Amino acid sequence: MQVLDSNDIALTGTHLIEASAGTGKTYTITTLVLRLLVEGGLPIDAICVVTFTEAATAELRDRIRTRIKCVLDGLSGRPAPEDPFLSECAVLPAGDQERYSRRLQQALSRFDEAAIYTIHGFCRRLLCDFAYESGMQFDTELVTAQDQLVQETVDDFWRRNAATLSPLLSAWLLEKKIDPDALAKLAGKVLGNPLMHIVPAAEPVDTAGPESSFAAAFQAAARLWSSHGSDVKNLLLASESLNKGTYKSASIEAWVEELGIFFSAPAPSGLPPGALEKFSVETLEKKCKKNCSAPQHPFFEVARQLWAAAEHLCASYDAHILYLKTALCAGIRSDITRRKHADNIQFFDDLLLGVHASLQGPGGPAFAQRVRDRFKAALIDEFQDTDQLQYEIFKNIFAHPGSALFFIGDPKQAIYSFRSADVFTYLTAAADAGTQQTLTTNWRSTPGLIRALELLFSRHASAFVFDQIPFVPVQPAGTARAPLMIRGTGTAPLQVRLLDCGKERNSKKGALLTPQARAAICADMAREIAVLLDGNATLDGRVVEPADIAVLVRTHSQARMVQTALRSHGIACIVQNSGNVFASPEAADMALVLAGVAAPDNARMVRSALATRLLGCTAGRLQALDADAAQWMSELERFVRFNRLWSAGGFSAMLRGVLLAYNVLPRLAGLPAGERSITNVLHLAELLQERSTRAGSGMWELQRWFTRQLSQPEEDSEANLLRLESDRRAVRIMTMFKSKGLEFEIVFCPFTWGGSKVTGAGFVYHEEHGVRALDLGSVLIEEHRLQAETEELAENLRLLYVALTRARRRCCLYWGALPGAGTSAPAWLLHNRDMAGPPVLAELEQRFFELSDADIFEEMQRLAAQAPECIEVCRVQPSGASGPLPAKELAMDLACRTFAGRIHMPWRITSFSALVSGRAHEAEVQERDSDAHVSEPLQAPAAPHQAPVVPPGAHTGTMLHAVLERFTFARTPSPELESLVAETLAAHQLDHALASAVIDMVCRSAVQPLSTPFGTFCLADTEPERRVSEMGFHLPLKHTSSRSLQELFSRRRIAHVPAAFADTLGRLVFSPVHGFLKGFIDLVFEHDGRFYLIDWKSNLLGSDQESYCRERLGAVMARDYYILQYHLYALALHAWLGCRMSGYDYEKHFGGVFYVFLRGLREDSDPDCGVFYDRPEYGFMQAMAQALIDTGEAHAS
Repeated sequence: MQVLDSNDIALTGTHLIEASAGTGKTYTITTLVLRLLVEGGLPIDAICVVTFTEAATAELRDRIRTRIKCVLDGLSGRPAPEDPFLSECAVLPAGDQERYSRRLQQALSRFDEAAIYTIHGFCRRLLCDFAYESGMQFDTELVTAQDQLVQETVDDFWRRNAATLSPLLSAWLLEKKIDPDALAKLAGKVLGNPLMHIVPAAEPVDTAGPESSFAAAFQAAARLWSSHGSDVKNLLLASESLNKGTYKSASIEAWVEELGIFFSAPAPSGLPPGALEKFSVETLEKKCKKNCSAPQHPFFEVARQLWAAAEHLCASYDAHILYLKTALCAGIRSDITRRKHADNIQFFDDLLLGVHASLQGPGGPAFAQRVRDRFKAALIDEFQDTDQLQYEIFKNIFAHPGSALFFIGDPKQAIYSFRSADVFTYLTAAADAGTQQTLTTNWRSTPGLIRALELLFSRHASAFVFDQIPFVPVQPAGTARAPLMIRGTGTAPLQVRLLDCGKERNSKKGALLTPQARAAICADMAREIAVLLDGNATLDGRVVEPADIAVLVRTHSQARMVQTALRSHGIACIVQNSGNVFASPEAADMALVLAGVAAPDNARMVRSALATRLLGCTAGRLQALDADAAQWMSELERFVRFNRLWSAGGFSAMLRGVLLAYNVLPRLAGLPAGERSITNVLHLAELLQERSTRAGSGMWELQRWFTRQLSQPEEDSEANLLRLESDRRAVRIMTMFKSKGLEFEIVFCPFTWGGSKVTGAGFVYHEEHGVRALDLGSVLIEEHRLQAETEELAENLRLLYVALTRARRRCCLYWGALPGAGTSAPAWLLHNRDMAGPPVLAELEQRFFELSDADIFEEMQRLAAQAPECIEVCRVQPSGASGPLPAKELAMDLACRTFAGRIHMPWRITSFSALVSGRAHEAEVQERDSDAHVSEPLQAPAAPHQAPVVPPGAHTGTMLHAVLERFTFARTPSPELESLVAETLAAHQLDHALASAVIDMVCRSAVQPLSTPFGTFCLADTEPERRVSEMGFHLPLKHTSSRSLQELFSRRRIAHVPAAFADTLGRLVFSPVHGFLKGFIDLVFEHDGRFYLIDWKSNLLGSDQESYCRERLGAVMARDYYILQYHLYALALHAWLGCRMSGYDYEKHFGGVFYVFLRGLREDSDPDCGVFYDRPEYGFMQAMAQALIDTGEAHAS
């Protein structure tokens, strides 16, 4: 294999480029694209780049564009980073440089046309752009999941084949867990591998004959038992010739009872109990004492015949199960295809099948030529993750004279067989390729780590099992990274930590079981990570941080185990994309909550919802509810309100109510793994809301969809993957599969010692010539199993390679005489130098069986001795006590830190609420300025019998604002208003009994006289099209402080407002503001050519009329800073009118401001009662604009 020079490789023909981990695969791809652009003269849309995930596509697009711009900047004389390709271009003649620059500029200007796709995106583009040549159906809908379609097809298959089954066979299928769900999983495996061979062929099985023989044998035995059962029992109890260890009196009594029940039925309802075998002639003779004769009775021969008939029947039933599986696999592809054509839909894999079929058909050559006319070159990234179907597509199109086809990948990193990736396809392509070249410079890891891994993978001639996948040594880059330093001293980059398992030589296993070994490793690893984070470990002079460390595991359950161990040591850690959110505990809890809300009249469902971790009712609380009928009725009524809220306001409103009512998120935050739980809850809420909105799902339909997702989640859907619970800097825990393509400073590999055994039937292996096959139970299954185990070991070795090569500075590998590790990847690499030829797992396991803890330690010491500065071996005791805890982990009194400083934020968005509540900026600015900050009323409320009907509080105020936002201001109540009020009360979880009082209150606002210097009118007199509710604005502010506001308002005196108001503004505590003031004006309207604004207030000031007179309102307006609020809102409206209204004149067009205190509006009161009015002078408005507005323009939204 040649060393690749990406600046010299031919730009035509087929090339295979092997890129080992860290050798700059993506950089090589960008270099090839540059050369195709400038040397090949190809336009950017004639170069096709294909990779296998959306994330990789986005990264490639960004890297290619950045590289083009970098080289273009350098050729144009602009500053640019160092680049070998640019250096080569710099020595070219000026004419060539100018031509290159022109081509790169064209590529950059047309980069949005760059053909960078996933494999599915590429095939979809071909089918759409060449619909005629490919024969694609028009208007075909692309669906993201076909699980439901597969299940429906399997259900039909089940109905056709199960309708005529006998009761005995049906019971056998259930016992063997053969049902539509199990068959659907098998169908998914077949559909994911469209070219896979299924063995054996489907052959129908006669079960009627064995069933008839079994029934006849049953009848004969039952008749004999009914008349002689007691004789048989007594004979066995009295026999002295039988082995009493087996034929104990108690056992005989139990067997007789079992047979009595079995033979009491008129026909067999199932297979005979195991006790029957103890009564057969063969068994009795085997269990007879030496030189003794077995008891004699005709029933014993009949029992033998019945047992033999049952065994024959079981064999025929097993053969029928095999037939069901093979028949399903043989027909599922055509059945699914027929359904898809009927519904005119496609799944992602159908895109590939469509292109492949078009290329194989009679029009294939013409189709391929049309594609080659469009794309002159193709670069296939991550080619080791392809399969035979994909390879044939690329080969048939681009392996053609005049085209360029580059396969870039690394067979040592082919780890996605569970996603149908096939390393044997890579090996086939390698044999077909014109040239094979490799990258040999590692830009990722330190020289010491590169050397350590070379020693590890060079111990065995066939490190990756198959000779076609050699280990190619790589060299460190010239600018190699410095090693990890601990207390100023370098450490060996490969740490091998051997767990003492108490295993002696030639013993089958050590003292530790698998769970104990995993726990010991987790404990030791947590301590090691704690040491690295104690402040004494450095990277390039900086202290090691949690985000520098990754722990790579095999399974999601292992990830959770590691997370628990690290958190117990106080180490911040997060699990990255470890599974499907629908498989989380929170999803199961959410399903119970939804069921309870959907059926609030079902006490059992409500109780189940309450008992979830989400709602948090303890057993004691539930017991108290059972004992207190009033409390229980209160809970049921709460669920009834949730139900109504779901019906009236939708799913999101209901869930928000539940979360608030039960304090869900704050309570979860205080529990172990609280961040994870909160993230899952919010993720599930988002998915449910999206489904509800997209599909228009009602309550029951949404609940059914959610339940279906729990049982059969869309595994391939990225939307369903668990999200990071935090973006803070923390130790990353992820699967080795997920880590591919990533790199970390420090990597721990605790669980690479899983075995490679393949059990049962239904496994995939490769036949001769690399054809993938699925063996469901052929006569050659054991021979095929050996092949499958060899392939499993090979993939485990590749997975180990991926895990170890993620590290830049240090990698820690856990090993030892661990349970089940005899057929693992490390066992093959580290202890198997003597085995020649293809591996036989039994031999590998035997070799490992012979080793003790001490033997393994000695072998690893010999390995480390070859490069002591690169590899360090350490023995770990099962207790995990490999060293003392860092001082910071010792017991201490913990306390929160107090932050007393100020964060300077010069530009930001603020609001009126933020200014007056002492916060210059809110982390999340409120969308509405509420009454939440209002202090207690100046006058105490009246006695209970005088209390207002509508209760006070910010929540009630929000409800009233919601009603007024949609109110038409009609003079009298209407059915529409009644419906609006009922819906709003339900949405805010308020008692419907308040409806009449709310209707009276809002109707009074419509007819309340509004007195101004220009006349008196009411809102009912205004036209609907001249009113705007909740008008939003962003007012650009100059540098504003509390002192500047005090100085500004000291110039104005307002009737009935305390003169000291300006001084109170100076006492506001907020950092100087510069940016935008955000707000929403409750109501803006125009009457008789003048514009007014209204702000609704629901404050309870008292129960009598005097509480809402002009003088008292003035005091409230000053106390709660409403004076400042309406001046700012009036300024925003004034500025906006000046920008949007031709000929705007403040004196002519601005009418003033009303603050309407709803509780003060009464029919028998003074017309001005409950209404505060003001119209700032034009001069003061101009002074405000000059002092506050930054640009002179308000942005209404």
